[in-house]
Amino acid sequence: MTLDRAFRLSSILLAATGFASLTLSIPLPFWLLTLAGAAFALALLRVNPTPGISGVVQHLRFSALTWNIFLLLAFAGFWIDLLLVSQ
Repeated sequence: MTLDRAFRLSSILLAATGFASLTLSIPLPFWLLTLAGAAFALALLRVNPTPGISGVVQHLRFSALTWNIFLLLAFAGFWIDLLLVSQ
C-alpha cells in the first residue's frame, strides 16, 4: 500500500469515526445518515476499488468547482436548518 493510499484511507476512516460519534450523540435525520453512508461507501470504493465496481466508481469524478458548489449548498442547508427548521 502506498503512502498516498494509506493517507486517503485513514482520512476517510477518521471522518467516518467523527460522523459516527456525532450520530451517536444527537439524533440525525434518516436522509442525512443515508447520504453520509453513501458518500463514505463511495469514498472507500474509490480508495480501495473492487474489480467489478472500479470502472463505475472511476467515472464518478467531479471537478473542483463541482465539489465547491456541493460544499456551499451543504453549508447553506445547515444554516437554513439551524435558523429556520430546528430553531
